[in-house]
Amino acid sequence: MVGGAKWIPHYDIQLTGAIVSPTFSAVYQQCLDPQFNPSIASAAGSVSGAQILAGNPQCALINREWVGTNQFTGQTGGPRTFKSQFYNAGGITSRGVDLQFDTHFDVASGMLNLGFVGGWLDKYERSPFAGAPFIDYTGTSFVSINEGVNFVYDYRTLTTLRYDRSAWSVGMRWQHLPEVGPQPGSNTFPVKEFDQIDVFGNWSFNEKYRLQAGIDNFLDKNPVVVGATATNAAIGSTNSNYDAFGRRLFVGFQVSL
Repeated sequence: MVGGAKWIPHYDIQLTGAIVSPTFSAVYQQCLDPQFNPSIASAAGSVSGAQILAGNPQCALINREWVGTNQFTGQTGGPRTFKSQFYNAGGITSRGVDLQFDTHFDVASGMLNLGFVGGWLDKYERSPFAGAPFIDYTGTSFVSINEGVNFVYDYRTLTTLRYDRSAWSVGMRWQHLPEVGPQPGSNTFPVKEFDQIDVFGNWSFNEKYRLQAGIDNFLDKNPVVVGATATNAAIGSTNSNYDAFGRRLFVGFQVSL
């Protein structure tokens, strides 16, 4: 047996003022929480609406739905949308360990190769804006307007097993993604774990020809459902982390001139 393990040193990353896109809750908290906009807590009638809006620049990002004949008459409705340009968040903290392991064995005039890549995440947390407390997203997902759905796995693994002979080789690859909890404060269900196995092989002959083929998603696993709630099964809704194409075959032929 020949092989070895390569540890990527334990990482502990702390970013201050990271550039992110704001979320709905972050914008509204900065505008409507007295901790970040003191004018909100003023006595009734002591300040104008314009003064309240001027109390925190995030208030200017809120677009409201107007109920009157135009935006200058009648009452205003509830929140509708908000502007989501990038800005500096309070910070991001990420801590964990990555491992890569490779080894091989002499087996029946050939070589059996085993490779493993894994990552373990101890903590991933974000402060949505300066002064806001950090929120722990480890093992969950969270949604950002410009970043989309982010999956923060506790761990993830990729294992490859391959047998090589002088003229041919066959192998398999197994990717494992664990269950992911819902975004803190959301009503979505957890996302189930997902396993995908691919198989592949190649054959060289007449010194200059090489045939290769394989089957991706050999077990034809369906992608997991993302975003399901108690009132919405979200059937068909998934994420790019999960294979959405099902079992598929590929074949290639190579000629060396």
